[in-house]
Amino acid sequence: MQTAQIIDTGLLAGAAMSYAYACTKIHRDPQTSGLAVAASGIMIVAYGYRQGKGKIGRSEIFPLAVGGALTAFGLFKRATAPAFDGGLDEDTREVALTAIAREKDPSVLHAFATKLAAAGHSVAAEAVSKRAAQVAPSAHVGQAPSVVAQVQALLRDLGYDVAVDGVLGPRTRLALERFQSLHDLDIDGIPSSETIAALRHAAGRP
Repeated sequence: MQTAQIIDTGLLAGAAMSYAYACTKIHRDPQTSGLAVAASGIMIVAYGYRQGKGKIGRSEIFPLAVGGALTAFGLFKRATAPAFDGGLDEDTREVALTAIAREKDPSVLHAFATKLAAAGHSVAAEAVSKRAAQVAPSAHVGQAPSVVAQVQALLRDLGYDVAVDGVLGPRTRLALERFQSLHDLDIDGIPSSETIAALRHAAGRP
C-alpha cells in the first residue's frame, strides 16, 4: 500500500474512531464529546483536501462539507456544554447531564438541583435549575420574581444565606425546604401562601 493510501485510510479510520468515542461521552462528558466530534470533522476535511490535491472539485465537496459541519457542530457543543464542579463524582455528573438533556418534569429537576446544592455542587445545581426553567417557562404564581424576592428577603432576615435576586434557584429552594422542615410545612421548596405566611410570622412581619 502506498504512503498516500495509508494516510487517507488513517484519516478515515481516525475520524470514525473519534466520532465513536464522542458518542460514548455524549452524556458523561459533553465537552470532551464536542472536541472529539470536531476532531472527526477536521480529519474528514483533511481527507477531502488530500483527495483534491489542494483543489476543490465535485468529488471533494461532500467530504469537505461533512467535515466542516462536524467541526462546527463539535466546537459549538464544546462551547455550550455545561461545565460542572471538579468535585462532582462521575456517576452524579452523568445523572445531571442526562437530566439536563432528557428530563421534562420541572419538579424532578428542581428536586435534583436542590440535592446537588446541598452537596455543595453549586455549578451543577444551577445548570439543572436552568433546565427546569426551560421546560416550565410559565412559572407558578407563587414563583413570580417579585414574590420570590420578598421570600428571599425574609429568608435572609432569618439567617439563611440566599441572594435577593428574584430567582427561585437551588440555594433558595434548599433554604425554603430547611425552613419548611422546621415549621411543619410541606417540604417542597415552593413559596406557597402557607410558607410565605410562616416566613412573615417567623420574621416578625405583618
